[in-house]
Amino acid sequence: MTDNGGAMLKLLLALTLALSACATPPRPKVSALTHLAAQALRDCPVPMTVKALARISTGLLYLSETDAPFSPVWSPAQRLPPAESVVQFVMLDAAAVEVREFEAFFERLTTPTDPLDPASAQSARRFRLLRDTFRRSYSAMQVYRVQERDNPAVWRIFILGEDRGGVSGLETWAVET
Repeated sequence: MTDNGGAMLKLLLALTLALSACATPPRPKVSALTHLAAQALRDCPVPMTVKALARISTGLLYLSETDAPFSPVWSPAQRLPPAESVVQFVMLDAAAVEVREFEAFFERLTTPTDPLDPASAQSARRFRLLRDTFRRSYSAMQVYRVQERDNPAVWRIFILGEDRGGVSGLETWAVET
């Protein structure tokens, strides 16, 4: 993402105000704000599906070499982008894009890593609830992994669905060295 000083400062101020007005969970990395997140905050109130996903994913972490939270994203009046267009859709400078099947993405997350560990079992249950909410809410779903050009160890992950309200879902990231 390019930074052009004053415009970025205005965007950050607008997003800060939108965050407080919409009670959206705070973004962990200000520099990681995307067009979709900004759109979600600008157009509050967001659809009920986005609010449900935000509520269910609060406190969940996507585990990789870092533990990353999930943030809701929404872009009204759009369709799921094809793989070759996802970089323009999320407005990132990408080194690579991967498309993952929705069910395959959730396979590892919905299985407890240690069935005897209550925290692992609880996390798997919450990921199953999240997966099931996506299934009930969207007519089409896709997972996109976008590798950042400036930091190739970081993969931004967009779990998106399409419904009559547009494209929405969740964003997180993984660190893979």
